[in-house]
Amino acid sequence: MHQISRFKQLSIVIGLLVMAAAPVSADEAADAWSRGQQAFQEQDYLLALSHFEKARRAGQAGPAVHYNIGVCQYKLQNYLAAQESFALISRQYPKMRSLSEYNLGLVALKQSDRQRARRHFRESYRLSGDNEKLKILSATMVRRTRPPTTDSSKWVRLVSVRTGYDDNVSLQDVAALAVGTSGESPLAEVWASIRGPITGGNGFRFDASAYLIRYFDNDAFDQNAARLGGLYEWRDANWRVRLGVHGSTTTLGGDGYDRSTNLSAILGRSLSSSTSIEIRLRHDEISAVDAIFAGVDGSRERAELRYRWFLDDRRLNLTLGIETNDRFDQSVSPRRNRLRLDYRYTPRIGWGFEFAAEFRASKYDDLVPIRDEDLTKLKLALLKNLGTNWQLIARYEFSNNESSDPSFSYTRNQISFGVLRIY
Repeated sequence: MHQISRFKQLSIVIGLLVMAAAPVSADEAADAWSRGQQAFQEQDYLLALSHFEKARRAGQAGPAVHYNIGVCQYKLQNYLAAQESFALISRQYPKMRSLSEYNLGLVALKQSDRQRARRHFRESYRLSGDNEKLKILSATMVRRTRPPTTDSSKWVRLVSVRTGYDDNVSLQDVAALAVGTSGESPLAEVWASIRGPITGGNGFRFDASAYLIRYFDNDAFDQNAARLGGLYEWRDANWRVRLGVHGSTTTLGGDGYDRSTNLSAILGRSLSSSTSIEIRLRHDEISAVDAIFAGVDGSRERAELRYRWFLDDRRLNLTLGIETNDRFDQSVSPRRNRLRLDYRYTPRIGWGFEFAAEFRASKYDDLVPIRDEDLTKLKLALLKNLGTNWQLIARYEFSNNESSDPSFSYTRNQISFGVLRIY
């Protein structure tokens, strides 16, 4: 527990202050304290613990005696007792809470509870104030206790399969073409992705994904999509930069829909141990595959500002985005503003949930007359982890599109069930 030893001087100072304030008659407590300090310096933690406990019984007051008892208990691998000692300090001595939370995190690590350790380290960071040394230590431990899936040095493979029912089939966002009511149908969807390092640490990454959806009663809207490319990523303790180049292609109803080249950039900054902010930029050059879709030819620009809060099994994302399109067909060249809130709770045991709300305002300036649309989307999902890498998902989505052209106004309900597997 070398981190705790860094605070040994602090405990000594506190102890001296306590001794200075103690009544002269407390000779027994002072003698036991002194003997405990000597034994601690000699790394005889069992003897030091007995002296510190004797000092406490004799009336030694203040956080230092509890702190030193907790350190000795930790050194002697009595982690449950150490947890109780540091928790007592955290409850009774507010000025020592940040250090106690840090030590509680170290104890939780020894008990193989990374989630609880991460909570304590994050709380220590929040309470550390002007103590830059403790702030750096706690921030470092927050990063070290991140879930394994955030390790960018590993390959991550993901497969999602779901089936359900859609009462108003329309094109997905991947097609980026607005249509009105189009009928109802059962559906099946598969999505897979793979990403991993080409070079170790900061460097280049391979990135690919594939998607397909089938509407059994409306195959004109069946879609296939594939995306292949690479990323360059650099990050340090507080900053993250990601640059990407991808090529993608989509089919619709069995016909070639579009192909595109995508350039993207992400600049992220940690604001604290549990919050971050990102700026995301993307440029797409799009061309139709089959002549019947020639209207989609052109370009698209997107920019997003994303705020993220995370706490172990909880995630909150707030995204503000803008989009512009310059397409051959004016009916698929909107300017769009988007606001999205997404909250997810995924405990290791039991059911979790995800709630998302999105509002998107679209304006088709080049049409005569100009068309305005407001799309509202709501999503509620129930999530359950099955073992280490499996997740069961039940999802309901509602969409309501209000358009100045009534033929483009619609509502939509979709319900689905599926599983997700991470390798």
